[in-house]
Amino acid sequence: MTETGSVEPGVSATGETAGARLRAAREAGGLSIADVAARLHLDLKIVEALEAGDDSRLPAAIFVRGYLRSYARLVGVSEAEVLGSAPAVSVAEPRIAPALARPRRRRLPALPWQGLGLMVLVLALGALGYALLPPLIEHLTSDRAAAPEDATPDANTLALPAAPLPVPAAVPASLPEASVEAATGPDRAPEAANALPLDTGPVAVPEAVAEIPAAPEPRPRETRLSLRLDEDAWIDIRDANGRKLAFGLLRAGTRRELRGVPPLRLKIGNADAVHLQVDGRDYDLSPHMRGDVARFRIQGEG
Repeated sequence: MTETGSVEPGVSATGETAGARLRAAREAGGLSIADVAARLHLDLKIVEALEAGDDSRLPAAIFVRGYLRSYARLVGVSEAEVLGSAPAVSVAEPRIAPALARPRRRRLPALPWQGLGLMVLVLALGALGYALLPPLIEHLTSDRAAAPEDATPDANTLALPAAPLPVPAAVPASLPEASVEAATGPDRAPEAANALPLDTGPVAVPEAVAEIPAAPEPRPRETRLSLRLDEDAWIDIRDANGRKLAFGLLRAGTRRELRGVPPLRLKIGNADAVHLQVDGRDYDLSPHMRGDVARFRIQGEG
């Protein structure tokens, strides 16, 4: 008690701390500290620190309030009385680290011999080109003079006829000799030549088959999440690509609509105060809770 009529933080109106109330209820129920730690999935030292009110062995106040709420439900004590006797949660604004200034790169001063070396290189290339140019011109000139301008055809070259040779008609084996002579005589040569006409028309070439464009890859289906917080809670939600959908301490009354590619990884502190919906349906966090923290994955629907 600091003044008459005022109550110290973490002490109820009856002068009893939250840890003392929980310890008395535990002993009245015949439970040991090990029993409480096993049922709440907490470390034995955390339970001892809760009863002793030792803040040096406890995590952040937001998690401690969740532990106290779970402990109160276990031993049958009013959560409101226990939380009223617990220290108030002070939420500090997140600090943003200042961006580090990038060091400026120092440019090295130009050395005087660098310009001289470039000049020597240019002069050397010019002298090499001057030495190689006359032999190259002479070689090209001699090749042109040796090649004849007009190629004269050889006198012994056979000239192929422009028109195709006539094709004789087939002679049946059963015809008599006189009929064969009549069919193959000089008077029947033009008719026999025309008996087998040659198709010299252009050959139709099929057009190239148009390439069928490849079907676009299907876009992965995203999972929709809806969050509603009754109290302050720590949220860490990431999708399959490692993108942070939500991260940090969110205030009571916050509502969030999120989308991400499954599987989604979720870590929620003070999970009792968080209502979660997945694709429009309520999601139960209790099977994933260890103490007051829920860690789980959402695979999404196929």
